Amino acid sequence: MDNIATTSKQLAGQIKKSSLWLSALYTFFVSLLAVALCFAYFSIFSSSFYLKSFSGKYLVGVVDTTTYNCTKPGDVLQFEKYASIKNLKPGDEIFYSGNLGDGVGIVQKIYLSEGYVTIAINDNLQNISTSTIIGKVVHKTAFWGYVLWFFQSIAGVITFNVLLVLVIVLRLVLSVHIETTKKGKQLKISLKIQERTSKNLKNIKKRYTSTGLDVDSFDMLAGEFSQNKIKIAEYAKKNDLPNAYRYLLFKVHRVYIAKQKLSVIDRSKITNCIELMCMVDKFDMDAEYMLTDLILRTEVIWFDIQNFADSVRDFLNNNNRTIEEINNLLMVFYVLIKKNKGLQNREIYSLLQEIENFLVQKKLNKTHKDVVNLVNFVKNLIKI
Repeated sequence: MDNIATTSKQLAGQIKKSSLWLSALYTFFVSLLAVALCFAYFSIFSSSFYLKSFSGKYLVGVVDTTTYNCTKPGDVLQFEKYASIKNLKPGDEIFYSGNLGDGVGIVQKIYLSEGYVTIAINDNLQNISTSTIIGKVVHKTAFWGYVLWFFQSIAGVITFNVLLVLVIVLRLVLSVHIETTKKGKQLKISLKIQERTSKNLKNIKKRYTSTGLDVDSFDMLAGEFSQNKIKIAEYAKKNDLPNAYRYLLFKVHRVYIAKQKLSVIDRSKITNCIELMCMVDKFDMDAEYMLTDLILRTEVIWFDIQNFADSVRDFLNNNNRTIEEINNLLMVFYVLIKKNKGLQNREIYSLLQEIENFLVQKKLNKTHKDVVNLVNFVKNLIKI
């Protein structure tokens, strides 16, 4: 009983899949912009915040090289922080950041007791405070400094904020547009129905015994058409039965004919059983009797017309089927369509035409005119 559902669940799945890529794309861009904004804000408002590479080096992008030694615009500097300022040595190329801005220079003289060092910047000497020294430059990479600088600039913050707002607004506009279209409204209603049905079925699952079915019968009618079909075949194989559907039909008929009042879940079980009528090993008078009784007992809900039609076509293509079985099937057809106005549609009408064509192809229309007349009689019930 892992999959208690109705055919509406399939529609809901299609709705969710259709919008999945849009939601994923939106989440990706919002997350990316949020990370970029956090990095930009930290870079601007924290003088000690620098991007750290996977190798453990700190990175800084350079655009203006006025206070930088042998550095080209667009370079990315990689530097290591000193564990102690005492590790500073003459000849070290250092990166510093102070009130006068950032820069890179080569250490010439060290005056730790005085609290400053002398550095060379493009052949010019300058004294800087030891408190402004950030670390030792170990490598320089061209071009990517422009990108990194943009992420660490006011311009980057403004751009990322604008992009974030645009992405959110675009998402809202697309959502509103989808919901206000005719198709969007229909999908929204269908999804609400599916969610409500799913919630009800989950509650019913906890007390399946109230349906009166045994656990095996309940499970074989717990999913959608294709799922139920597979479960019936598996049950037949497991229990060494030539055809498990006849066993299932007998169980459903015995339980629901005796019930005074049918719940939604009861009606769905009967509907699922009727949808699978062509799985019976022999469509004899007993099968016709039980199916007709079930149809007259209640109207079907969530009927899977397409899969039912395909099942009937498979039934007709089975060469072992007799004209008596086809006649019995049509008798059930008559009661089913007469009782359920929702099935009086073009799809069922086309299916009846296919049955009529089948009789003509097999040259049964002349020898069994009563069956052909029955097809036409059932077709006349449908007003299209």
